[in-house]
Amino acid sequence: MRVLLLALAAAGCHGGETAMPTLDAPLEPADAAAVFPAPHPREPQLTSYGEVMPAPVIVPITFADDPYAADFVAFSAKLGATAYWHEIANAYGIGAITSASPIRVATVAPATITQATVRSWIASQLDGTHAEWGTPDPTKIYSVFYPKTTALALDGIGRACVDFVGGYHDDVAVGSTRVTFSVIIECDSGLDGTTMLDASTLNFSHELIEAATDPHGLGWYVEPAGYAVLAFADSGEIADMCEFTSVRTTPADLGYTVTRAWSNAAALAGHQPCVPAMAEPYFNTAPVMSDPVTFQVLGYTLATTGVHVPVGGSATIALELFSDAPTSGPWQVSALDAERLKGAPAKLGFTFDRSSGSNGDVLHLTIDVLSADTSFAAEPFVIVSQLGTTTRTWFGIVGN
Repeated sequence: MRVLLLALAAAGCHGGETAMPTLDAPLEPADAAAVFPAPHPREPQLTSYGEVMPAPVIVPITFADDPYAADFVAFSAKLGATAYWHEIANAYGIGAITSASPIRVATVAPATITQATVRSWIASQLDGTHAEWGTPDPTKIYSVFYPKTTALALDGIGRACVDFVGGYHDDVAVGSTRVTFSVIIECDSGLDGTTMLDASTLNFSHELIEAATDPHGLGWYVEPAGYAVLAFADSGEIADMCEFTSVRTTPADLGYTVTRAWSNAAALAGHQPCVPAMAEPYFNTAPVMSDPVTFQVLGYTLATTGVHVPVGGSATIALELFSDAPTSGPWQVSALDAERLKGAPAKLGFTFDRSSGSNGDVLHLTIDVLSADTSFAAEPFVIVSQLGTTTRTWFGIVGN
């Protein structure tokens, strides 16, 4: 997650929506069921605004009282040689990530930090008076680990280890050099991990791949057609796009828990877009939307693709079901609006003609706009597909 969300502003100025792929002729339902995956709107693509770190170097930075310092150093040293890193990074122009000498801060971690104080502290350590830090290096990701007892509130996002936030990445100018850094709060098992170490390395991998692919807010970011996800994830970088799936995996050649990350190629082919892929067939439900709409998130007004429905009105859209191989049975399909996920009264009502199906089936969803969502100036929603214990999601938005 990049807290500054500079890519949003860049996308508004320079971004363009990639053309949707077309089929020569529509398939009849019986034919569609025999094709894997069945025809469906494609999932979003990440688009590049030009900046990446092609040969990133990790600098692990821990405080004197950190019991996991040795693990973070070992993780950093092993990551670049793994098949995992190759799979998530190479398609975006990122080579093997390496590790520099770790830095052990002699003092204990502060009780409270802010984004501003962290920027100032990083800059002060690179001012030439701290030999162990060396000189500012734009190829390095200065990765700072704080214990859970260090309080951090992220602007417009929430509190670390409380509001499902475990870290962020950012940059700061040190003289004429812009350096990239990440901050990891060592959250416990309540945040995506089974142990505090799992949660920490999960967040560490998340911020490393995002810092490498989007170091200054002008790198890889979700295209405008996929902006609806921002209403739920607060950002659209390579790992943020996978926050709504089974995000954790433990590669055998690494031995630590890491995040899955978005693959443009897999998404375009109708396979699991978050890699490394799970062994089970990928299935999902895609709403067919083509209306230009706008919405607001974190102070930005964004143009995207959704469905236009005035307040008090309704519209019916098609839902196209697909899987990349036969599944164990039909999956259940439901819908929720963003306000319900926050525990607030629903802004949207949903009625399905059918609530389940399989590859090649087409359901129809009627959306009623009950009231305006003033927080987004539109009504974001999510289509949920459930088969057994596996859940898939697809994000949409209603503009008024």
